[in-house]
Amino acid sequence: NSKINSEYLAMSYNLLGLVEFQGNNNPRGAIRYFDSAIKVYKKANMQVKVAGMELNIGNVYNILNERTSAEKHWKRSLQINQSIGNLENEAQVLVSYGILFFEKLEFEEAIEHYNRAYSIFMGLGFKEGLGMVLTNLGEVNSLICDYTAAIDKLKKAQELFKEIKNKSEESEAMFLLAKLYFNIGYFDAFVKVLDKFDEKFASKNLNERSSINLAYLKNMYSIIVDNKETDVSKLSEISEKYLKQEDTLNYVSSKLLLSEALLKQSKYEEALICINDVEFQKNIEHNKYFLAYTYYIFGLISKGYHESKLESEITYFNKALNLISDESITELTWKILYEMGIYFYSRGNLLKSKNYIIYAKSLINFIADSLKNQKIKSIYLAHPERMFKLNELTKLERKIA
Repeated sequence: NSKINSEYLAMSYNLLGLVEFQGNNNPRGAIRYFDSAIKVYKKANMQVKVAGMELNIGNVYNILNERTSAEKHWKRSLQINQSIGNLENEAQVLVSYGILFFEKLEFEEAIEHYNRAYSIFMGLGFKEGLGMVLTNLGEVNSLICDYTAAIDKLKKAQELFKEIKNKSEESEAMFLLAKLYFNIGYFDAFVKVLDKFDEKFASKNLNERSSINLAYLKNMYSIIVDNKETDVSKLSEISEKYLKQEDTLNYVSSKLLLSEALLKQSKYEEALICINDVEFQKNIEHNKYFLAYTYYIFGLISKGYHESKLESEITYFNKALNLISDESITELTWKILYEMGIYFYSRGNLLKSKNYIIYAKSLINFIADSLKNQKIKSIYLAHPERMFKLNELTKLERKIA
């Protein structure tokens, strides 16, 4: 009876913590209740429950961007799970570590932890966990330009979630797959996924996140199919909805897309306001990739809008490159190198310009060559921005030679 009473008390603390976190948007209040639950579980020697609460506390600290505290609690959870053979919780902790390494741009570590979690879920036959890991692996592979692997993982995740009738996670895998096709330039495939997404989920009482994702994809659709300028007002609304949902990744990604759309319309001042936004700056400060992308945008604004009173564009491009130069290759890497090559060419520094031009061109071709499907490789190289910049790089390389 004492153990049952202890469990109910701890469950009450856990429930109060969830109310603080989800209902009152008070993560620190949630941690206090979760800590109280742990004390009760420890006293009752309920190690499985202790491990679960340590995982929850670590996840909350990670949301607060307090990575050291997050890792401390995940480590405790992992040690307990391994000591008692609680494999499912061990895999969940490994997934949390994978997310942390992904956010720190330590992609090899992220993939290693996801793969370890995948092996455990596979052994347990836990399809929900397998789908979650495949989705996360697809997201990592997309960012590091391993597009063949990313497409494979996201398609498998989609099929798994469809099989177990988890519509929310199925829609998430489809959303990431659509964005991947958009970034590659495979617009026919993008439209097919969007149509399927719309058909399957539009009138099925989607959760708020999936509804916002659908609106985001439809905004992309209007750009490529209707050949329209990005509707910045709609994109701004979508971005704010992501912020309210505390979906940091999609909030920042949509803000960056918005800033680039404004630049294409020569709305430099609005683009500057967009990336100087207090909430935006707060959400990128702990993510090197987002910081680098923001510096890249600052560089483009400085280049085209001399009234901005910003530093020289090369200062921002250098800052951006320094943040990601030692990390895996991304699309952002060659974009920064391209701008640096153009800058030094315009200043007459041909030697420096040549180095950046050759490097940028090599990276584009390297990514293209990694695509095993020849059709997708051709589509990748035919993307309007990519094709234009590749041609510019080739012209400059010939001039310098």
